[in-house]
Amino acid sequence: MAGFKIKKCWLLVLLACFFMLQGCRYSAQYVNRGLEKFREGDVEGAIADYTRAIKADPDNSIAYYNRGLAKQKMDDMAGAVADYSRAVEIDPTFYKAYHNRGIVRQQMGILDEALADYNKVLELDPKDAMAYYNRGTIKLEDWDYNGAIADFDQALRLNPRNAFALRCRGDAKLRIEDFDGAIADYSQAITVDPRYAIAYFNRGIVLERKREYSRAIKDYQKAAEINPRLKKEAEARIKICESQLKRK
Repeated sequence: MAGFKIKKCWLLVLLACFFMLQGCRYSAQYVNRGLEKFREGDVEGAIADYTRAIKADPDNSIAYYNRGLAKQKMDDMAGAVADYSRAVEIDPTFYKAYHNRGIVRQQMGILDEALADYNKVLELDPKDAMAYYNRGTIKLEDWDYNGAIADFDQALRLNPRNAFALRCRGDAKLRIEDFDGAIADYSQAITVDPRYAIAYFNRGIVLERKREYSRAIKDYQKAAEINPRLKKEAEARIKICESQLKRK
């Protein structure tokens, strides 16, 4: 009788393992099909397949992460955060899920939580240039200009051709009145991306502050030429510069 009970227990364990393995196999198949649908632009179909994958294997962190990406694509920010949160709950080392959750939280204006996510990313992967850049943009918004510059420094050390990081570091230097440093960063951003209108415009602001009005006018004109949405503001700044030149 005791031997029968032992055999029965082992049978139940084996059955449980079998169904678990089957669930994992089906889950992986749904994830792969969801990826194909996502690549083809069928985002709703991808979400449906990722949901099936999760039903087959509730501990599939990849399925939650991919569904989070799809929800983010659909502008379902709260849903994306929930899925990324479940992914890191299952796998606390899933740094990409922390990173994407940080991006969504930043877009939602939940800056303290976004900052915590980027901190976690950099704890897990200290060479993530985009995490430094994203964290720097939050510090810049929070008026922590020196902290922002330090993060942009790290981002640029890892990726020297990040025009966005160069421009943002220039913005931080402008705030602390390091005008020469700001001009150098804006100029480098323009070297990387010659069509970077806001870098021209912001360099114009610094040149205007330095009373180099002729050079500022050229930058404002270039910014408006590249991006017509800056035209009205650029024309207003040009008039001020021209007025200052007449006084000389």
